[in-house]
This record gives sequence, C-alpha cells and structure tokens, in this order.
Amino acid sequence: MVRTSVLLGLIVLCSISFSCNKKIEKVRIGGAVWMKKNLDTDVFANGEKIPEVKDDKEWERYGNEGKPAWCYYDNDPNNGKVLGRLYNFHAVNSPNGLCPKGWHIPTDDEWTALTDKLGSEKFAGEKMKSETGWKVGGTPGNNQSKLAILPGGTRNRDGYFNSAGRSAYFWSSTPTGERDARDRGFEYNSIEVVRDFSDVGIGFSCRCVKD
Repeated sequence: MVRTSVLLGLIVLCSISFSCNKKIEKVRIGGAVWMKKNLDTDVFANGEKIPEVKDDKEWERYGNEGKPAWCYYDNDPNNGKVLGRLYNFHAVNSPNGLCPKGWHIPTDDEWTALTDKLGSEKFAGEKMKSETGWKVGGTPGNNQSKLAILPGGTRNRDGYFNSAGRSAYFWSSTPTGERDARDRGFEYNSIEVVRDFSDVGIGFSCRCVKD
C-alpha cells in the first residue's frame, strides 16, 4: 500500500469544498463544464452532514446497509488537501445531492462524451492525467484537458486503502444493478480511461459537471 502523505511530486491543490468560499475552478470541454478538482465536501447540497467513516468494519457496514459515507485516503486529512475525499456510491446516489447546487455527478454517458471529445477511451487518459504525482516509471499525462487527474487511490468495500500514486477511480451516477455502478479508472502505466463497474461500497473520488 502506498502512503500518499509521503508521495513526492504531488501538486498541492485546494479541492472543492462547501466549507470554503473559494471560487469553483472549472473548464469547458465540448458542450460540458467540469470541475477541475476532486470533490472535497462533508455535507450534501441540502446542508445535511455526510458521515466520515474511519473504521474498516464500519465502512463495510455502511456499504452493505446502503448508507452514504466518505473518508480521506488512509484517514489522513493531509491527503484531502491534495486529493479530495473518497465516497461510497450511496453518497453519490443520495437524493440530497453530493455536488453543489447547479452541479451533479456525471452520468456514464457524460463520462463517455468527455473521453470521446478527448480522443476516445484508449487515448484520453494522457490528456486528463496530471503531469506529476504518478508512480515513477509509468506514463504521466500532459494535462491538455486541464482536468489534472491525480492518483488518489481507492478504499475497498472492506475498508482497505489501495493504489494511491498508481491509480485514480471516479464514480459516475449510473447504477448497473443493486450492488454495482459505472466508474472510470486511470492507471499509472496507461493512457487509457477504463470504463468499468464496481461495488457500491467502494470509496472512489468524484468530479462534478454543471447542470
């Protein structure tokens, strides 16, 4: 397991948070406007708090019981300053709204439209990934899209943290069944954007797109 608090070369970026009054940084790609940074909020759009869950067993229980939850990678707030927060799909899918008002978690189709605009899933990763922060020896991006995707890692459904520095995974808002939903993945050694589906109890990063 890679500890992001000791990763070298990460760009320290202020992620989007409802708790700070900073202007939302955004970029237009095709016909859509995307946030340039990972979501970093502990409240829904309606003001209701989202539970922070640190304990592994509790994280698994929240996923199994359909309860929204968030965490920092390795439960380290310093990682949130760079990478934002990880959310289970129950937070993404909440009717309270995970993104700020006027924004939403992108659907599977909206992710596809984005990667199509950037040259297809096979090549878009290079334009979306940050130039720094990825495991040495891989294929960092050129950030042509200005989305600056960083390798924020994931939290497995059983609470285990995994792959910071090596991968980044983002939820879409599109479920594929009772226990799965669509996502997009980026790996340190590839310029491809992987379209996949994952268990709703896993913790992934999130980006928002304008309504």
